[in-house]
Amino acid sequence: SMTVGLKNTGLSANLWGSIDNTPRPGTSGMLGETDLTVDWTGSTGFSESTGSLGAIYYTFPNLAAPNTTFEIYGGLSFPNVAFTPSAKIFYDMQLGTGAYVAVAGAQPFMVANWPFSAGLSAGYNIEQFITGSPLSDINLSVGTGISLAGLSISPSLVYTIVPDSMVNAAAAAGLAAQTQLWGGITVGM
Repeated sequence: SMTVGLKNTGLSANLWGSIDNTPRPGTSGMLGETDLTVDWTGSTGFSESTGSLGAIYYTFPNLAAPNTTFEIYGGLSFPNVAFTPSAKIFYDMQLGTGAYVAVAGAQPFMVANWPFSAGLSAGYNIEQFITGSPLSDINLSVGTGISLAGLSISPSLVYTIVPDSMVNAAAAAGLAAQTQLWGGITVGM
């Protein structure tokens, strides 16, 4: 992913993409998803919390049309509290009929004077593209960051568990795993 922010405004834009090398019926190509996010994040004035509001335009280039959708979201985090708790709710304005709630936390730690962060998050699906409202995903993550030539580079490794077969239809059909280890790199400027 690539993030560009406007200094001292709280505004940023992010372009994110995923490459999926797992063959699945009804898909073509390896680019699984691209997201364009516009976000405002800033102080709420409430108990040292931070709020965020934004919109995301999703494209799924390897699926047949309609393969785009648009979401809005709002969130709240407490960066000065242990484990940095946060929550966001996403609502699809186009293809979906429900919402998705994500709760998360992260804890920094050091390894040989190198900063890392360990995270835990869970997502709850409220009839977003499915009937029912199950726990949709649990993620354990670890990441670090470096600064290089004015860029911030943040590699991460994530272990995802998808506990419900309504959410992970590919796993229910035996076409994909209920768990997945994946990684990514975020570049910011």
